[in-house]
Amino acid sequence: MSIYNLTRAGEKIYNGIADAMNSLQMQAQLPRASAEEILLIFNKVISENRNGFLYKPGSVRISSSIMGTTMHMEMCPEARDRIAFCSQIEFEADEITSAASKKHTVYDKILTVYTYFVEHFRYAQSNIENEKYHRTASPFLYREAVCEGFAFAFAYIMNRLDIPCGIITGVSTLNGSNGPHAWNIICLENGYYHVDVTWDICMNEKECCLFDYLLLDDHLIRRDHRWSDGSIPYCTDPSKEFYVKERLICHNGAEAINVLGKQIRLRKKVVGFRFSDDNTESVLSADSLLKIFNAAMQQCDCAYSSVNYGYNVGVGTAYFKIDY
Repeated sequence: MSIYNLTRAGEKIYNGIADAMNSLQMQAQLPRASAEEILLIFNKVISENRNGFLYKPGSVRISSSIMGTTMHMEMCPEARDRIAFCSQIEFEADEITSAASKKHTVYDKILTVYTYFVEHFRYAQSNIENEKYHRTASPFLYREAVCEGFAFAFAYIMNRLDIPCGIITGVSTLNGSNGPHAWNIICLENGYYHVDVTWDICMNEKECCLFDYLLLDDHLIRRDHRWSDGSIPYCTDPSKEFYVKERLICHNGAEAINVLGKQIRLRKKVVGFRFSDDNTESVLSADSLLKIFNAAMQQCDCAYSSVNYGYNVGVGTAYFKIDY
């Protein structure tokens, strides 16, 4: 069963593409539809189908007649040697799913996979236009990808764990600039949540393993992400978001000092928190964070050798990287 809320016509297109992928076909006979609609659904099928990693997302040819539409698909060039291609991907995918399967809750399984992606893969900053970094296999083959590749790869692992997961394409805002972006929609305990592992992978380049975009609701993700796809389920539950689950939410500077202090007492090298108030600019500044950090260190009576810190006003988070 698909995670997407498709129309009846959309379901027929989806099922036609899925049937073709299930039997490793290169074309599918579909009802008449626009090329744009078919391509959008094609990428959705890739995100959920067990054979989707073999196919090139965003790469189809359409021919229509009065009888319907024929869609011609392409496999990834690397899949010409299918045995070698599959074994290379399956080896790491099995390693990830095996580690996640040992966790007792679905939340912990998702967190395990998310952490693996953040710690092991890099954003392909210098290869954004290269299509080979846009595919499901990209992280596993090249150790790096762009947002689309990470979204497909994350969905691939989730669905192997029987955790329903798909992709969302839309627009994100970073440093005042808008650009096309892709991230995930995931089902957890009958609720739906946004996951954007790409942006936390980019943060890890600063040697900070963060979880700013793990299991967000619509309200929070809309601060810097937008989409118009009507098939995406509503995400209305804020209770599974990482900082909420880990009790790292604060409403003012005093609470931030206490939250930070608890993490410092545990000698955590990377610590962080989220402000629940939408108006975070007054607290999330270099001066304010330094005052909060110094107050927390005084409270803990703890020595340290160096600290780096930063913040994300978009989703109201702050982080500190501490050497004790």
